[in-house]
Amino acid sequence: MTSKSKTIGFFIFLFLTSTYANCQKKEISFETYQQKVYDSWIGQIVGNVIGMNYECVYNEEPFTGEFKFEYAGWPLDMTLKHRGAYVNDDTFVEYMYLLTMQKYGAEPTYQQLAEGWIERMRIGIWLANRSARGNSMNGIYPPVSGSKNHNPFWSEIDAQLINEIFAVTAPGMIQYAIEKTDWASQIMVDDWGKEPAIFYGAMYAAAFFESDYLKLLAIGENALPLGSRFRNTINEIKKIYAEFPDPDDWQKARAKMAEMYYFNEPVLTRSIFNANLNGACAVLAMLYGKGDIAETLKYTCILGFDADNQAATVTGLYALAQGLDGIPRNLVYPIKGAKMPFNDRYVNISRDWGQAEDTLLLNDISLTEMAEGMASLGREVVLKNGGKIIRKNNKEYLQINTNASFTPPLELPSYQLPYLLKGDSINHNIVITTKNKPIRWKISGTIPKGLVFRDGKLIGKPVESGIFNFTLEAKHKKERGVCNYQLIVNEKNLAFTANEVITNVEQDSSIYAKVQLQMSKEYHAYDINSIRDGIHRGEKSTYLSLSSDTTKKVHFFGYIWDDIQQIGTLQFMSGGLEHMGGWFNDIAVEHLDEKGNWIRVNNLTIRPSISGKNTQLDKGHFITYLLTFDPISSKGVRIIGNAGGTGFSKKYNFYFSPFVSIAELCVDQQLNKK
Repeated sequence: MTSKSKTIGFFIFLFLTSTYANCQKKEISFETYQQKVYDSWIGQIVGNVIGMNYECVYNEEPFTGEFKFEYAGWPLDMTLKHRGAYVNDDTFVEYMYLLTMQKYGAEPTYQQLAEGWIERMRIGIWLANRSARGNSMNGIYPPVSGSKNHNPFWSEIDAQLINEIFAVTAPGMIQYAIEKTDWASQIMVDDWGKEPAIFYGAMYAAAFFESDYLKLLAIGENALPLGSRFRNTINEIKKIYAEFPDPDDWQKARAKMAEMYYFNEPVLTRSIFNANLNGACAVLAMLYGKGDIAETLKYTCILGFDADNQAATVTGLYALAQGLDGIPRNLVYPIKGAKMPFNDRYVNISRDWGQAEDTLLLNDISLTEMAEGMASLGREVVLKNGGKIIRKNNKEYLQINTNASFTPPLELPSYQLPYLLKGDSINHNIVITTKNKPIRWKISGTIPKGLVFRDGKLIGKPVESGIFNFTLEAKHKKERGVCNYQLIVNEKNLAFTANEVITNVEQDSSIYAKVQLQMSKEYHAYDINSIRDGIHRGEKSTYLSLSSDTTKKVHFFGYIWDDIQQIGTLQFMSGGLEHMGGWFNDIAVEHLDEKGNWIRVNNLTIRPSISGKNTQLDKGHFITYLLTFDPISSKGVRIIGNAGGTGFSKKYNFYFSPFVSIAELCVDQQLNKK
C-alpha cells in the first residue's frame, strides 16, 4: 500500500459513524460486564503506578531513552510495602463516588456527592478538585463549585481522571454517559475543561461492545459539539500524527503538540495540568499505540506532562475493551506470590500521612469488591433507564437501552449572589441544575424594592440597601428544589473615598516563582490599591500578601479617611488561593479611636464563618465574607488576622511568610436585615 493510501485509510475514521447508536438494545451477560469492570480497575491502577514516575517530569523537554515496562522507585516500593494497590487521586475519588452511590443510589444529587467530598476527601486532592471541596465547605455547591467565578483551576485535568465511574456504570449507554459525565464534571471544572472527560466517558461506555481503537476515537470525538475546543484539538492531533506517522518521529509530533497547547496556550490557562493539553497527549498516544495496550501505555507515559493520568485512564479504557492479556504480566502481578492482580487489595495509605482529620475516610477494600459494587450500580442504571434483566443458558444478561439519556436531578444549589450597590442593574439567572424543563417558581421572603423575580431571574435596579433574605422553590412534576438566598445591596462603598489604603505587608513580587504558585499569574494584582478597584474575581483580581519577612504572621488590610465615617459593615472578598497559603485563619475588625489607637469592634459576626484549620481544603476561592458589628464612627478601619499557609517551598528550600489572598475589601454603613 502506498503512503498516500495509508493516509487516506487513516482518515477514514473521521467519517466513521458507529452502528452503535442505531441499535436500541444490546445484551451483555452480567458475568462478562462485571469482569470488564474489574479489568478496567486493574488497567487504571497499572497505568497509574507505572505512570507516576513520568508525572510532570517531561514538560519543557521530552523523554529520551528507552521505556521499560516495569515498576520502579517509590511507586513500586509503596506497592510492595502495602502488598496491594494503594489510594491515589486517579482512583480514590471514584471509590468515594462508589460509596456515595451505594448510599444514595446510582443517580445521586450534587448535594449528595458534595457531602461525599466534604466527609471523605481530606487529603491528597489537588487543583480543581481541592478547590471544589473548599468551595462546598463554604456554601458554594456544585455546579457553581467548578465555575470560572469560583474555581481558578476550572481548565485543569481533574474531571477527566475521576469520572470514568459514570460511564463504566452505563455500559453501552453512550448518550447517557456523555450527559452524566458532563454533569459530574461541573463539580470541579467549567467550559472546555469538561470536554476531555466527556470524550473519555463516551469511549468507556462504548468499550463494552467495541474494541477497535479508531472507532472508539470516533465515538469520543462525536460526543463533542462541532467547533468545541477539544474536538478541534482532536482533529489537530490527527493531522500532526498524519504528518509524523513513523513511531521514530514521535518526538517531532510531541514538539508540535506542545507548541500549540502548552507553549502558546493563553497565560490564564497555561499549565502542565491543562485539560486540553493532557487530553491531546492521550489522543496522540492512542494513535501511536494503534490499539496495542502496552504500546499505548508507553506513549501515555513518554509524552509527558501529567502523564500518570493519561496512563491510568487510557489503560483502563483498553483493559475494559480488550481484557488484561495485552498488559505485561509483571505489571499486573507485581507482588511475588500473589494469586490475583495487586493481591486483590486497595489500601488506604493516607492513614500513614497525618492525624485522623487529615486522612481519607476510606476503608481498605478488595479490588474484586470494588468491581462488584460498581457492576451492581451499573445494573441499577440499566434497569432505571429502559433496560431489563433476561436469562439465557442459565446466565443473567443485561438488556440495555443504548438510546437512554441522563436527566440531572432538579436542584437549587447554594451559592453567593452577585455583589450589588444601590442603583446597580442586575439580570441574574438563578443557578438550577436542569435544563429545558418547565419550572414552576415560588418565592418567599423579601427582595429589595426595584427588583423583580421572574422565570428564574432577578431583574431590575435596587433602590434600597440592606441584607435581604428570601427562599426560592422550583418544581417540575414531582421534583422539587428549595434554597435560601441572601442578597446584599450596599448603600455605597466607602473604600472608594478613603485617602489611604493600609497594610503591614510589603509585597515582594520577586519571590512569586520561588513559592511555586499554581494559579495563573493573570489572576494576580501587584498594587495594594487593587483591593478597592471593583474587580471581585478573575483576571487582575487577586492581591497576595507575599513577603520574604517570615516574622510577619499577622496581616492587616484597611483604609484611612480624612473625615469621620459611619461604618457598620465590611465585605472581605478572598481571591484565588494556593495549596500552601492565601487565607486568614481568623479575622478581627479594628477601628481607630479618637487617640489614634486601633481597637476591636463590638459584636462582630462573620458569614460564612472562617475555618481555623490551616489548610486550603477548608477554604473557598472568591468567597465574600460579610462582617457586621456595632456601628462605629471612625477615620480608620481594618481587618486583621493570622495569615495562613506553610511558609515553606520544598522545591527551592525557601522560607516565606504565610500570606493572604484578597480581591476586595468593601466598606459600608450598617446594613439592615430585611
